[in-house]
Amino acid sequence: MIDAVEPLRVLAATGLLRPSRLVRLLKASRRHGRSLATALAGGPPTGIALVDADGPMTYPQLDFVAGIGARRAVTLLGVRPGDRVGLACGGHRGLVAAAVGLARLGADVILLPPDLPHGRLVELLRQERISSLVHEPGGPEVGLPSIAWPHLLTAVDDEAVQDAADRAVGRPPNTAARERTGRVATGGGRPKPGRTFVLTSGTTGIPRAVSRPLSVGMLVGPVTTHLRLTPVRRGEPIVVATPPHHGYGLTYLSAGLILGAPVVLVPGGDPERILHAVADNRAGLLFALPIQLRRICELPASRWPAALGSLRGIVSGAAPLTADLSARLRERFGDRTFNMYATTEAGWAAMATPADLKAAPARSDGLLAGCGSGSSIPRAHRCCPGRPARFRYRAGTRTAAGSRPETSATSIRPAGCSSTGDSTT
Repeated sequence: MIDAVEPLRVLAATGLLRPSRLVRLLKASRRHGRSLATALAGGPPTGIALVDADGPMTYPQLDFVAGIGARRAVTLLGVRPGDRVGLACGGHRGLVAAAVGLARLGADVILLPPDLPHGRLVELLRQERISSLVHEPGGPEVGLPSIAWPHLLTAVDDEAVQDAADRAVGRPPNTAARERTGRVATGGGRPKPGRTFVLTSGTTGIPRAVSRPLSVGMLVGPVTTHLRLTPVRRGEPIVVATPPHHGYGLTYLSAGLILGAPVVLVPGGDPERILHAVADNRAGLLFALPIQLRRICELPASRWPAALGSLRGIVSGAAPLTADLSARLRERFGDRTFNMYATTEAGWAAMATPADLKAAPARSDGLLAGCGSGSSIPRAHRCCPGRPARFRYRAGTRTAAGSRPETSATSIRPAGCSSTGDSTT
């Protein structure tokens, strides 16, 4: 349970309850829906938005490049509101700017792993009814309109001239171009908000694209509790080592953009690069996969940067954190590790704090207040230690192609809940 004033107290600390921020976020959400366009538009107007291998990128710069991507998606790919556009890019500014630009057009953006085998990619494009694709340079031929992200996000000469004209009359760059793009894409009206989808892991069946709405209940419960336990602070960088095409990585990329915490993207999972990203940017939080954290622990101390004192918390997610790895993280970092249990279908469900992990190193059953997980899970932990138990969730996800989460005829689940396919003991 959370008391009535906790949501206000926690959200006030983020700055989101200031009238100007609240109005901007609400307007962005109404216009852009569940997308990175909302995260960018709802964030602060200035400051560093993200950092990648090419260096820092400010909010105005990201907005500018996203505007280029929006209008070139219309002219080069023929994107219209309601289209489903695949985005198969790594963790860098290209993915973020392209996702924002496409969402502004009212397109549904489906995030895909950039290294999918060709046959699997073609199958997913067909299954999810994707009409065009944005990919890394040298991407495969897939029989659909497609473009490499640098080409999508690079302005040609006439666009640069128009941007200069915008500046000359005191308007933000891309203003006229955005207005033109909106008219071309929608015939003059405002496009219906697009959505951002991520793929399920496939452990519960065929991978499918899902988008989870952020309801008021989700905001008041899990989000509030999460921000209280691992506060994201405006101006303090966070390192997101998990791929942003995962629901886990996308969540914290979005949170950083909205809250004004510069998001440091570190693709590839190299442990030394992750640690240096924390040290070089004086990051307060690190979000990573257990396999990445294990590689960090295995890295010789001589290759660790000296300046890691800024790191307040390490959040492990998207896969089980073993008792052995939990103990090794405590040895290397002290009591700074959190274990998040979430699924693509269910979103956030539970988080174990450093104190929880010290008492039970593999624990992840600290249910977040207000979450929709089946109540049988924590009860199974408390009453029957060592007994297998299945995780359930209340339906709330939406699929890109209109499919429904798989269920099992032999599965017993609480009323209104579906299985995530995960189990614990």
